Amino acid sequence: IVIAPYPRSSDALRDGEAEALIGQLIAAVTAVRNIRSELGIPPTTPLTLHVAADDDGARVRAVESFIRLLAKVSAVELLGAERPSGE
Repeated sequence: IVIAPYPRSSDALRDGEAEALIGQLIAAVTAVRNIRSELGIPPTTPLTLHVAADDDGARVRAVESFIRLLAKVSAVELLGAERPSGE
């Protein structure tokens, strides 16, 4: 084991679309956690996350369960292309 070469990755096994999707998931969870922290909202407080999606929201729905678990939100609602009014 000590003299075995370190495994090398193969570009053929990379999935750019999956990497982009996970990057967006990480960004969303980080944003929710940061906002909770800045506003002093405990993670135990149930929140509904409103997401503006330019497409049909399939990408958001694909990772919705992960968003709900990692960001500790009770629901994820798609708004479509319109942006929230801030109310």
